[in-house]
Amino acid sequence: MPIYPGAKWHPISGPSGSYTGGPFKIVHHTTEGPTAKGAFAAFAKHRSDPHFTVDETAVYQHIDTDVAARALKNADGGVQTNRNSAIQIEVVGFAQRAKSQAVLRNVARLWEEALYSPRGASLPRVLTPIQELAAWEDAVRASGIADAVFSAPAAAVQCREAWKLSHAWHVGLRRAEPANEDQAAWLDWASRYEHAVKGQTDGARLPEVVARSLDLGSPKPATVA
Repeated sequence: MPIYPGAKWHPISGPSGSYTGGPFKIVHHTTEGPTAKGAFAAFAKHRSDPHFTVDETAVYQHIDTDVAARALKNADGGVQTNRNSAIQIEVVGFAQRAKSQAVLRNVARLWEEALYSPRGASLPRVLTPIQELAAWEDAVRASGIADAVFSAPAAAVQCREAWKLSHAWHVGLRRAEPANEDQAAWLDWASRYEHAVKGQTDGARLPEVVARSLDLGSPKPATVA
């Protein structure tokens, strides 16, 4: 089961069930309170546990990431929220106030410690937004469509946004015959981009990578809060 070995294992209400669909996503909340202890009491009262709570001193895990958490409101008969592949992280603090560097460092550990774990060598390097745009611009220029027709940098920006949307909604690259020239150009550029950044990842694909990487093949942590 996906248990983050850098966390203190602190189960409260248990999972809300299995995932029902949707692309994996990371959802950040704030506890709207000053302490993790106060947040835990609220989770128990309302049965609203996230997967993780992060404060200045530690990362606490309440629920395995292979099952759904409880922190999102989910109206009867409405669209699934908690079970829509949402990895939920509560940050101790207030939404309208600046977060301390200690808290932010602990949030970053969820990714960084996975990166340097025994399986870290298999995890992809994350491209910066500038690197993503550069790779898209290279893909557009390599397609042979001259800059005289349009601006390659502007097209790169649009391509990056389309790529983010396609992964947010799990719309795979269509491999069949494209319907028109615009679609053909997009598929060509996306294929070139995908090939150029093979072995790396980007902001659009990072949530899925993080969700998978939290299962590091390690036993549950020995520390119980």
